[in-house]
Order: sequence, then C-alpha cells, then structure tokens
Amino acid sequence: FSLSPHRRMAYTAHKSDRMMEELRHSPAEVDAAASAVAALLRSAKHAVVFTGAGISTSTGIPDFRGPDGVWTLAAQNRTRVTPTTDMLCAVPSPTHMAIVELHRRGVIHHVISQNVDGLHLRSGLPSSALSELHGNSTVEQCDTCGKKFLRDFRVLEQLNHYTGRTCDTGCGGQLRDNIINFGENLPFVELHQGFEHSKGADVHICLGSSLTVSPACEMPRETAAAGGKVVIVNLQRTPLDTLATIRSHAPVDQFMTCLMGHLGIPIPSWVLERHFTLWRSGEELCVSGLDPADGTPFALFEKVSVSIKALNLTKTVTADFKLPLVVPLQDVGASDLEVRVEFLGHYNEPPAAVDLHSGENAATFAARLHLMERESPSWDIHRLSDPKIPSFAPSDSAAVVSRGSETPGQPSPPSSQRFDGWFAVQPLPSCPHLEQAVLTDNLTVDLRSPCGAELCGNVGENMLCLSCHQVYCGRHVKGHMITHSEATGHMIVGGFADLSFWCYQCEAYIDPSNPRLQPFYCLMHVSKFGAKPALRPR
Repeated sequence: FSLSPHRRMAYTAHKSDRMMEELRHSPAEVDAAASAVAALLRSAKHAVVFTGAGISTSTGIPDFRGPDGVWTLAAQNRTRVTPTTDMLCAVPSPTHMAIVELHRRGVIHHVISQNVDGLHLRSGLPSSALSELHGNSTVEQCDTCGKKFLRDFRVLEQLNHYTGRTCDTGCGGQLRDNIINFGENLPFVELHQGFEHSKGADVHICLGSSLTVSPACEMPRETAAAGGKVVIVNLQRTPLDTLATIRSHAPVDQFMTCLMGHLGIPIPSWVLERHFTLWRSGEELCVSGLDPADGTPFALFEKVSVSIKALNLTKTVTADFKLPLVVPLQDVGASDLEVRVEFLGHYNEPPAAVDLHSGENAATFAARLHLMERESPSWDIHRLSDPKIPSFAPSDSAAVVSRGSETPGQPSPPSSQRFDGWFAVQPLPSCPHLEQAVLTDNLTVDLRSPCGAELCGNVGENMLCLSCHQVYCGRHVKGHMITHSEATGHMIVGGFADLSFWCYQCEAYIDPSNPRLQPFYCLMHVSKFGAKPALRPR
C-alpha cells in the first residue's frame, strides 16, 4: 500500500477546527505588536526572518494548510474555486519587498524560507542572505559536482528528481531539481546555515508559517533556547506560540506595512532586475544570465540575435537551455556587435538591446524593468564597469554536502519539543514495522560511511537500514536506499543529514524517542555531534 505524494501530503493537513481556525487581531492590536517588534529590531545585533507560504498568498500562490490550502483541499476532497497565479508570473508581495529593504539597510541579516516559489530571489534578496530549506522550483543542481543553475522556468523532474539535462560545467553529471519532497533529507548547507543563524539571532521573526514542518520549525526554538526573542505572525495558531515574545494574528502584509511605518522605512516597489553577460570566445559570442551575488549561471533567454552592421549580417540562436548560449561568428573578427536578447516573457517583458564594442572582450549589463510604475515599461540598462563572466567551473558545494559530519561548524542538535495535538509532518509515535529494527551488541554508526551501491560511494546524504545496517544514499542523491528497500522489504531507515527516522511502508517519520529507535538515535547523534542527545519524554 502506498499513497501518492499528493495524497501523502494531504494527510498532513490540519485535523481539527481549532488548528484550522484563522484568528485576526484588531488593527490597533496589530499596530501595537508591530511597534514592539520595531523596538526589538532597533536594538538587535543579529535579526533573522523565517518565512512560510503565508507570505506569498497575497501574490496569488495558495498556501498549504490554510482553509483553502493545497493539502487542506486535497484532504477534504474539494476543488479550488478561487483563481491562483503561476509562480513564474507572481509579483513579490509587500512582505517580500519589506524584507529586501530591511536586509539592504542591515536591519535583518538572514532569511530562512520554506518556500519553493523563488520570490525571495526575484524580489531582489541576495542569494547569500537566503537559506531555502525546501529548495527552489527554478533551480537545477548537478549530481556530480554540485553546481547550481538558475532557470527562468519551472524545473520539472522526469524521474527521481532528474530533469534529463546534463551539467554545463562539462563534468558529465546529470542535473536534478532541488525540491525537497516529503520524507527526504534537507540540504546540509542550507540546514546548517539556518541553525547557525538561528542560534546566533537575538530576534527571530516568523512570518506566514504554521511552524509544523520539521526540522525547519526547530530553528526558532534555537533562538529562544539561546535567549533570543521570537516573533510569530500568522493567522492560524502554531505549536511554538508559547515561545513567542510577540504574537500577532494578522495577514503578514498588514503587519509588515505597520512595522515598516514604525521603523520609518518605505516599502520599495518591485523592479524586475536581470543581469547578463556577453563575452567573446574564439569565433563565438557567449551569452548568459547570472546571479549578481555569486555568478551562478541563469537561463533567461528564449532567443538571441547578433547583428554586425559592417557586414550587413544578423545571426539568431534559439535557446535550448544549455549555458552559455553560443552564437557562432566565424570570419567576423573583433567587430562591433549589436545584441538583442528576448526573455522568456513571464511578465511580458520586452526584448533588450545592448552593444559589445570592437575593443571589448566582455560586458555585463544590469537591466531593470519598472513593471509596477509604468504603463509601457522599457528596460533601464546599465553597463557594469567590471564585466563578470558567469562561473561554469564545477562547484565545491558537493564536497561541502558530502563531508557530512566532517564539515567544520556542524549545526548543534535542535532543541527537543513535543507537538501534542498537531498533525503536520510531526513524527508518528510508532509504526507496525518497527519490529524490523534490529539492534546488535557490536553495532557502530559512522555518518561518514559511503553509500554501499556499486559505483556510488556518496558520503553525507545517506541513510542507515535498521534491519541489515547497510548504508545507502537517499532519494535526494541517487535513491539507492529506495532500491534497497524495494528489493529487501526493509522499511525502517535513519537519515544521516537530520537524524530522522522514516518508514517506507507507512511513508511517515517516526519519533526518535520511540524505545525501539532510541538506541539507533543515540549512536547516530554521537557520531554527528560527539555527545548523546537529550531525548524527548514520551
């Protein structure tokens, strides 16, 4: 028996009217709470923002566990009747833009997000200031070198996260989406960043999240445990409400508008910004978008046309989403080039025209489109003084992920908490397949153990079979543990990245404080952190 992923997540919908209920504080109460948060931020040394689906609902993207959330509708077998907006066409909300401005001014220092809609990056928040715990629907990542590629289209998997495209670094690896599905380990780097920023935060503002998805929801607890202040803004109740110094039941846009007013900081209008570079390579012109923060290649264009007036010649290339996009220019020499780029057009953005002069080998452009302020918007294009060619070198992030417990600065184990009465993706207290978990006297666990599949050898994002104690990689890598489970019928596994326990048959997490799992959890915890855990009481 196996539930489809959609039905499985529907199972995580709130199960009671109390949990589903949306509460609304009066405007005066919201304003008072916003004023109090403004006071906290003025004195904060390290402020963190934690965002959930609730910050995107005003853009037309539905949430998951609200009254008309995706999983709520599925659980109630209802069909959505209200219109929605495609993620690729959504305009960042006032909350998104307030976060961008607060970060730009140094008021907040890091954003932790559970959202996959990509609106934080599109709003202008630097990727260096963002930990996307559950991935991004417009990112592909190489399974060999770890290199990431940004896409101005939704990345769709063909099988087990693989998209059918190969890595543009030339390493020979296969590209995968980086969405974290139910039952999969969170990416180590983002998880580590989230916990480290949470531990160091003196103010932690949670916006539009039910705070029920583990291990992400443990991060605000880290702030509280370290003596920091937790702020929660959400219409529904959350299991962390008792930890909150300030709790506001309000739409996040309303709250953030009040907050920015008390801080005396205007919320900027959204401007669509695209960076791209042209560079000569032999008898070719290379064209690619890029993330200005770190040079990550960005597939932005549907078509590129290059005109050489001196030769009365125009060449056009249609994108196949390999990067960089290459326009052959045999026998052209170092001529002046007029380049016209056509975008994928999710916002009906017009083409942009730029020049690469005969004496230039490369040029980088920042193009800004004021969609919200002009009836017929046109690009404002600025040529950067220092060209920045996107990096197509294999990434070293794969090594960071794969080192697992060897990586310096491991995140501390999250504080323990019971979520009695809450029914999102909290672990089940038990399952009928736990009898498969076999503990032997001589069992040792090394989280650096490689995947046992032939020709794999992955280290880090692996899992331990609790029946035969074999180690294989999880679905987020190459899925060898899934293959092992299907071949052997062994259902219970432990994840090395987040020390979680999963049953493939029940398709659910199992609470590590279950007496059957406690010994395994202790062994894994000692291997990861060098100390035994403080287990939750049952």
